[in-house]
Amino acid sequence: RVPRQCEGVWAWEDRIMEVPSPEPPRISLAMDAQSLEKVKQLRRVKNRIEIDLFLLPAPVGEKGSRPVFPYVLMSVETQSGFVLGSEILAPEPSLEAMWGQIPQHVIKQLEIFGVLPEQIAVRLPLLLQLLQPLAKELGLKLKQSRTMRSLDAAKESMLGFMMQQ
Repeated sequence: RVPRQCEGVWAWEDRIMEVPSPEPPRISLAMDAQSLEKVKQLRRVKNRIEIDLFLLPAPVGEKGSRPVFPYVLMSVETQSGFVLGSEILAPEPSLEAMWGQIPQHVIKQLEIFGVLPEQIAVRLPLLLQLLQPLAKELGLKLKQSRTMRSLDAAKESMLGFMMQQ
């Protein structure tokens, strides 16, 4: 609704107006050069790693403050089901800032794993975008996959344990 003046009297009229789309968020990707160089030197293996980012179903926070629903960045080696990493990430100071830290968390998980996999599979298109520069830098295949049996089993186990507490 917009106001319009007609013969000295204001009246409301309905009008369809074009609203511009918001600018896509800018995400600065964090990758520590020293850690990245260590990971580049790791032995390459034919393994596949599944990585997913998901919301925890339980809020966390200080008493009296606004609760935050954290995310989990989980990486699982598919053959063994070994969990390489399970990082709890808070969307602070913003979701974009948290997303920008994901490549560095993956570098850290690969460094702990001690070998470079042939392929990384992710479920979310967002993770695909966030990890493309890292995959290119490391010479890894990166693909989007809806099915992640190993990761889903680890996630189910973790959430089941949390719900029992």
